[in-house]
Amino acid sequence: MEGFAARRAADAGAITVASCDNLNDNGRKLQALCVDHAQQVDDSLAEWIHTRCFFPNSMVDRIVPAATTERLHEAAEALGVTDRCALGTEGFWEWVIENHFADPSDAAVLAGVGVKVVTEVQPFEQAKLCMLNGSHSALACIGAVMGLTTISDCVAKPNIRAYVHALITKEIMLGLARPHIADYRDALIARFANPTLKHSVHQITTDNSLKIPQRWPPSIKAQLSRGGEVDHLALAAAAWMRYCLGEDEQGKAYVLKDPNSAKLKATALLHRHDACAAVKAFLGMHAIWGNELPNDAIWTSRVTHWLQRVQAIGLGQATAELSGS
Repeated sequence: MEGFAARRAADAGAITVASCDNLNDNGRKLQALCVDHAQQVDDSLAEWIHTRCFFPNSMVDRIVPAATTERLHEAAEALGVTDRCALGTEGFWEWVIENHFADPSDAAVLAGVGVKVVTEVQPFEQAKLCMLNGSHSALACIGAVMGLTTISDCVAKPNIRAYVHALITKEIMLGLARPHIADYRDALIARFANPTLKHSVHQITTDNSLKIPQRWPPSIKAQLSRGGEVDHLALAAAAWMRYCLGEDEQGKAYVLKDPNSAKLKATALLHRHDACAAVKAFLGMHAIWGNELPNDAIWTSRVTHWLQRVQAIGLGQATAELSGS
């Protein structure tokens, strides 16, 4: 608040405050927080922030795996110093920002260095959430259950690559409005296949019960509303339910890093040989699936079908069966 107050007192003019938080509508959220905080101190300052300052929405898209010992060693060798915060990332990056600036010339400056300056950020946010994050969660659950280590290990298998391509193409991207969406899909799959990222499937499955509500239900409900296919999303849901057992198909145990891990694992163990009961119990978790999907007969039947197939033939063969590979 001191910065805003000093700027107003100096009559320094309007200012742009750009949020890079990984939140939808991040600019407006930041604006509301600043205005609300200012109102507790000075109503006139709150009004000045509201009318004179600009808070553009933005989205950043770049895969950044968690740091590993190997990555920290590579960074130390490259830099000649020890940096315990060093991270490795991919070459791809995309920064999308709303054309909402105190100084309109900022738009051209940002565009000149590769930033996408757009009228509306939401189509890009939704595409990232559903296409990148949604398919990432599906791949991670499948990979963890199959005993694979990284996302690139998953995509290296032709049946899983075919599955994720169809998941995005047939069920996720149809209702999205991002420009050049097929190009974005192709770039995503190429990014997933990058073996140098070493993006752990268990990093991505962390907090699944909090991530899935944002990543899958919007696509599922959109498909059901238009009478579209949901089998690839249903297999993803079945993979998550199987993942909750806490052991891969070779019997190797892993830890569910989830705030609801005890409940999820107990549910999976209780119904591990009964797909119908498992689906009923898991879909009954309304905090994850909402109130509509648990009562949708088509969705319930497709998830049940694919959990039965996973239990019978394993996830590798189930993805091959669905993708026809």
